[in-house]
Amino acid sequence: MAVPAPAKAARLLAASAAVLVLLWCVHFRGGLSFGSPTNKGLIFNVHPVLMLIGFIILGSEAIMSYKIWPWSHDTNKMVHMLLHAVALFLGSVGIYAAFKFHNESGIDNLYSLHSWVGLGTICLYGIQLSFVSMQCPDLARDGGVFCLV
Repeated sequence: MAVPAPAKAARLLAASAAVLVLLWCVHFRGGLSFGSPTNKGLIFNVHPVLMLIGFIILGSEAIMSYKIWPWSHDTNKMVHMLLHAVALFLGSVGIYAAFKFHNESGIDNLYSLHSWVGLGTICLYGIQLSFVSMQCPDLARDGGVFCLV
């Protein structure tokens, strides 16, 4: 089964957005760094890069994985779950970068609608991941995995 044209277009646009955000942060804003003692803005530059690549692009790929990939149902389910887990991890690190920048710069956290909506979204995303026990009912029944909230 070939990848549909809209999926190819979506991937092309996503790759273009990732390249443009990386170019913006690295070339025009001075680079990326988690521990720059002199330029705190480099810490914040990590936030848009990780949120776009991790949360938006990988999250979208995870959503589309069932329809696009021609593999078996179980393989698609595993790819779907792994992409969502990586997206949640990168999104969490992106939020950590924003909090770290605010704390080191003396700026209040959670003062805008953007920050509250983002935090709520990542929390709901994490709650969804807790449903992994429903994907592995044998482990949940045996007590190996039980993480429903």
